[in-house]
Amino acid sequence: MFKIILKNLWARRRRNAALLIELIIITVVAWAALDTMVVNLYVRNMPLGYDPDRLVAVEFGHVFINPDEENDSVRDAAMHRYASIVADFPEVETAVRVPGPLMLESTSYSCSTMSPDTVNYYHLFSYPIKPGWNMFDAIGIKSVGRSPSTEELVTRTYAQGEIVLSESAARVLFGDKDPVGHYIGEDGPGFDEEDASKVVGVVSDVRTRSNESDAMVYYYPQKWPQYDTAPIMLIRLKDGVSGREFINKYRDTVMRDFKGSANIYAYKFRTMPDISEEYLYKSGQTNSMRLRLVLAVFFLVNLLLGMAGIFMLQTRKRSEDAGIMLSFGSTPGRIRRMLLAEGAVLTTAAWAIGCMIYLKVAESVGLARGTGNMNVDMRMDVPWIASFGEHFAIVSLIVYVLVLAAVLAGICIPAWRISRVNPVDALRDE
Repeated sequence: MFKIILKNLWARRRRNAALLIELIIITVVAWAALDTMVVNLYVRNMPLGYDPDRLVAVEFGHVFINPDEENDSVRDAAMHRYASIVADFPEVETAVRVPGPLMLESTSYSCSTMSPDTVNYYHLFSYPIKPGWNMFDAIGIKSVGRSPSTEELVTRTYAQGEIVLSESAARVLFGDKDPVGHYIGEDGPGFDEEDASKVVGVVSDVRTRSNESDAMVYYYPQKWPQYDTAPIMLIRLKDGVSGREFINKYRDTVMRDFKGSANIYAYKFRTMPDISEEYLYKSGQTNSMRLRLVLAVFFLVNLLLGMAGIFMLQTRKRSEDAGIMLSFGSTPGRIRRMLLAEGAVLTTAAWAIGCMIYLKVAESVGLARGTGNMNVDMRMDVPWIASFGEHFAIVSLIVYVLVLAAVLAGICIPAWRISRVNPVDALRDE
C-alpha cells in the first residue's frame, strides 16, 4: 500500500509540490509561535517548591515620627506580640516575621555573582535571614543532606561571609561535593579565604517568582535591620484551611489591633496566590502572556484552518480517483485510509523539512528560554527546556501533531463522502 501511496503522490506531484511548500511554511511559522508559548506555560506550571495556598501575608506600613524611636528591636518585640496573637488562631500552624519586601513574588530583589572557578559565573538571588524567626519553616523550606536544621540556621550567630545555599546553587557551585564548611571558589587560583563566602547550610529549592524557573538562592544574616522599617508577617495555615476564608474571618482583628506599636501598622492582608497574581500583573507578565497566547492562537488557528480547507478542497476533487478504485473492487474503508495516508506522508515530509529549516534558525538565535531566567541551565529540577535536543524534539512533536491533525481533519470528511460515491456518477464526466 505504501508503494501505491508514493505513486499517487508522484502522479500528482505538481499539486502536491504546492501543498508541500505551504506545509513547510506553516511548520516554520507554527514552530516560532508555539515555542515561546509552550515554554512559558511550562515554566508557569513548574513546582514552586512550596504550597502557596497555605501562606498568608500581613504587610506593615511605617509612620516616621522620631529618629530616636527608629529601633529595630522595638519593632521586633511588637512583631513577636502580633505573632503570638496569630499563633493562637486555631487555623494557624506558624507565624513569623520576614524582612520586607517579601521573598516570594516580589518586584524588588538583590542578586550576586558567584563563581566556583575562573571560567563559570552564576547569578544568585540573595535574601536575608531574620535572626530568631524561622522563615524557612513558614515557607516549607527544609534542610538538605548534612546541613544543620533550619532551626539551627536561624538561631546561629553568623560570622562574616557565612551564607546558606539553596540546593540548586550548591549543586552548581560544588557539584557532588558536600558544600557545608567549604568556601565558594576555594579550588580556584588566587583564592583568599578572608574575602570568600563560607557555606554553613544547604536548604531545599523554591522558585521565588512563579514566572521564572531559577531556584538559585543564597541566604545571609540581615546586615542592616535598622532599615527594615516595614516588616511582613508570613502566616502558614494548617493543611486544608482556605486562605481567603481565614482572611475574611480575621481581617477586622488584624487591621484593628496590629497598629500603634513601634510606629508600624498593618495595611495589607493577602493570600500568597493574590500576591502572585498582583506581582505578575505589575511586572507585565500577565499582559505579556495573554498577548503572546492570543497572537499564537490567532495565527495558528487561521493557518491550520486554512490548511484544513485546502486539503478538504483537494480531496473533494479526488472523486474520480475514488470512482476508479471502487470500480476495481476497492472498499470505501481502503480508499479513506489511502487518502489519509497520502496526507500523513505529505505532512511528515513537510514537517521534517520545516523543522530542519527552523533548526538552523534555532542554532543561531536560540530556543525560547522562558521569561526572566538568568541561569537557564541550573534549576532545582532541570527541565526539558534547558536541553537543546530535548527541547527541540518536544516542540517539534507538538507542531507535528497540530499540523497533522489539521490535515487529517481536512481530508477526513470529504474522504468519507467520495469513498461512498456511486462509481457511475463519479466517472460520468470522465
